[in-house]
Amino acid sequence: MAKKDTGIFTRKAIGLVIGLVGIFLLVFIIFYTISRVFRPQDLATMLPKDSTVAVVQVSTNPNHEQVQRFYEELNKYDLYHPDTVKVLLNEALEADFEEDIYPWLDRQVGLALLEKSDEKGQVDMLLFMETKDKSKTLEFLESRGLQTQDDYLLTEDYNGTEIYRYALSQTYNFAFVNRYLVVASNENALRMIIDANDNSKNQLISNKSYQKITQNLPINTLMLSYVDAQKAIETLKTNEAFMSEKGRELLAFEPFLKLYKSFGVTAVMENGNLAVQTFTSLDEEYLAGEDFINFDTKFRANLLDYATKDTVFYVGGFDLQKQLHRYSD
Repeated sequence: MAKKDTGIFTRKAIGLVIGLVGIFLLVFIIFYTISRVFRPQDLATMLPKDSTVAVVQVSTNPNHEQVQRFYEELNKYDLYHPDTVKVLLNEALEADFEEDIYPWLDRQVGLALLEKSDEKGQVDMLLFMETKDKSKTLEFLESRGLQTQDDYLLTEDYNGTEIYRYALSQTYNFAFVNRYLVVASNENALRMIIDANDNSKNQLISNKSYQKITQNLPINTLMLSYVDAQKAIETLKTNEAFMSEKGRELLAFEPFLKLYKSFGVTAVMENGNLAVQTFTSLDEEYLAGEDFINFDTKFRANLLDYATKDTVFYVGGFDLQKQLHRYSD
């Protein structure tokens, strides 16, 4: 009888454990799904993977825990106080941020650099601003034209998306792609964004280097940036103005720079401090069979024991002589 009771108890215990594991997995899946669904759209889903040199994404969501903690720290300094920053923004944009921009600006802004298809060594800079109200955003942009020189907007349809430009000043072009206002200096750059948005195979998010960077950096951040090292180098090498001034230095470092495929940087608030974390993706094909990167001993930041609490900047390294030999060889 005792053995039978023990068997029943064991089965119940196993069933309870399985049930708890199932509940845990269900909660995790729900949390993961919700966090993905309600996060701002990754700009990499709109950027062409064959032309993107770099992208920076910055959270502007006032309800985001990271943004709130960042503002708390800024409030401690007069120079970086949010009110001071808003004054600077108002002067730079020639607008009232609270009245003109805040009503439609949503959770994220970003900048991207794309290679120009028709000009070697040149890039287009694009501004992305997530908008929660397209009509208010368009109203603001129309008023900007009227304030300057009685300008007005012209539209052109491209694959079902309207591209806007100012008729007189022609200072910049813009379009609404998904929930984003995308601003560029020329229409061709906007067409590249619209094409990439419609073709998932051509999006940066499908790039293995981008995936490797984002998978090795925190998700809940203030800022995320990505640089395609190889595209950046090739763009600089074909830029005549840059090469005439800094070409010798670039060519001298090119063998070393070929080690890198891409770079990623995030900024995160941790314990009242702004922590910057980086990840570098190495070109495995270039390193194949070579012993360029090999550390048998883990780096330990023992020098931090001697750093005071008010240290502003710290850089650590391991075996300086080995590093210098590796670069020189």
